[in-house]
Amino acid sequence: MEHFSDDAFAKLLREQLRVCRSVVFSVPSDHYPRQDVGDERLMSPGEWEQRTQKAVNLGRWRVKARYCRTDLERLKYSLKARRALGGFAVIVTIDPIRSKGARG
Repeated sequence: MEHFSDDAFAKLLREQLRVCRSVVFSVPSDHYPRQDVGDERLMSPGEWEQRTQKAVNLGRWRVKARYCRTDLERLKYSLKARRALGGFAVIVTIDPIRSKGARG
């Protein structure tokens, strides 16, 4: 997701939400130590949450984003370095908003 323009990102999310009840994705955060490919958008959870909210119907979907300390490349870095840098990844979840009394 971090490699796509805002328009392409929105299109991808809308298609995923068309066929799925929820979407969860992980992207490198603004604390990630480098750009691996060069076109990554390394953003905070707040920035990912704002972009995701713009892409979905907020009357229907709840969007949450947070830092995540667990990352797929954790073996590359020492525990001490990871603690100093903070979370390398951002986890974004998009779930349906349920009305009161609705059964899930």
